[in-house]
Amino acid sequence: MKRQLETKTREYGKKQLSDGKTIGGKNRLSKQKIIRLQITFASTIRKCKHDLDLLFKRSWAIFWHKYSTNDDPRHDSCSIDWCGYLKAARDGTSYDHTPHALPRPVLDAIKSVFDNLCSRKSLERVLDASSQNPNEGFHSLVWLMSPK
Repeated sequence: MKRQLETKTREYGKKQLSDGKTIGGKNRLSKQKIIRLQITFASTIRKCKHDLDLLFKRSWAIFWHKYSTNDDPRHDSCSIDWCGYLKAARDGTSYDHTPHALPRPVLDAIKSVFDNLCSRKSLERVLDASSQNPNEGFHSLVWLMSPK
């Protein structure tokens, strides 16, 4: 995910999005936010590694969680384990989307990355939290059978 998001950032470079700002910068798609998205995506794969439907739902929940605003919350696919909005709703407290939300034009620009990575075909490859690298999988089996 990190590589694809960084590529998307380079592709857009200094081009202006629909809101007149660039894709990167303060409160936009920074390196720190890219790493945070990568960590969240990896965590989702590990937590849902045996259920493709749940993995698909929770992977898209990352995107829609970031897409949410105070006027338009989109937390249908989120898990109460990590979603502050659902926790606040359960506890009857207010919740502000501003600190974690990315601007909609930025998310519209990176949606193709989520379309690619969160497709069922792509997620099938990481089911059981296995490696996508065939050599790595092969070497793992060899070393299981023949330890040093």
